[in-house]
Amino acid sequence: MENTAFWDDRMVRAIAAPSGDALSLQRFQRAYVSHWQAALAARSLDAPAWSAAVARAAAGLETRWQDPLFMAWLHRLERAMDARETHLAELGPPLLSSSLPRVGRGRFLRIGAADCAELARMMTEPEVESKLPNEVIDRNIAESLDLLAAVWAEAMADVAAFARALLVLDLPRGVYNSGSDPAMPFILKVTCAPGAWPAILADSLVHETAHVKLRMAMRLTRFFEDDETPRFQHPWRSDARPLRGIVVAAHAFVSIFIWYARLAGHPPNADAAQKEAQKLCPEIATVLGTLAGAPGLTAVGRQLVACLTTQYEAECRRIRCAT
Repeated sequence: MENTAFWDDRMVRAIAAPSGDALSLQRFQRAYVSHWQAALAARSLDAPAWSAAVARAAAGLETRWQDPLFMAWLHRLERAMDARETHLAELGPPLLSSSLPRVGRGRFLRIGAADCAELARMMTEPEVESKLPNEVIDRNIAESLDLLAAVWAEAMADVAAFARALLVLDLPRGVYNSGSDPAMPFILKVTCAPGAWPAILADSLVHETAHVKLRMAMRLTRFFEDDETPRFQHPWRSDARPLRGIVVAAHAFVSIFIWYARLAGHPPNADAAQKEAQKLCPEIATVLGTLAGAPGLTAVGRQLVACLTTQYEAECRRIRCAT
């Protein structure tokens, strides 16, 4: 979608970081559904062998586009058609999520590999699915959501829009991994550790929600022209990254920085949050500086980087740590 009227400053700000702009989020969600509808219509012409599966996808899209199991199935269908696979029976029908338990005061489905086999590839050593009972997970998540709502209400709108299910991990004490997968939108991998600082789980929700949102936006427009050559560095990985990796990292970490900058004004979290914000401040400055001069950004990509820079600088002023 190369519609410059759609990608106005207001929309790009809403994509750059949580803004509380409900109207822009609704416009964005409608555009995402329309994108899939158009893609499915084109597929039905290009791959007549898949017509039954495509018809099933199109019929479910309008009502189930925020259903994480349906969208995981839709991405499997897309991959199968791209690969011109012919084993239609192996795809099966889209799974139903109505029987899954809910946690976080009913906000999220709790999902596991038994519900969606593809989730197993989201986990790497030493990650395993948590065996904590739902009521414990529920309290843990609710505590972090309460803190997020009290400190940064705008971020709650993004969580509501882009996080629908949680794969809950059990990890060694002091390890708090999180993750998400482009082929499974609305599913976040998070660590629940009762007794841990609630800001850590809130950090994971903000971080992974940002990834889900940007990946959805990347289906609608090109933020960069990238040959995937790993030529850039950023502070959060030791290996060189392609332009895509730098954009995705900067986008998520600006939101994490805003989270800790805002939290620094809320005792008793102030000292620990200030420490996190002070650590992130120069790291993000470095990455945004890299992006400012990076070849390959499109016009809307430059808009995105400009919005990220403006939001970052505003939070630096907030905590008086401008570099």
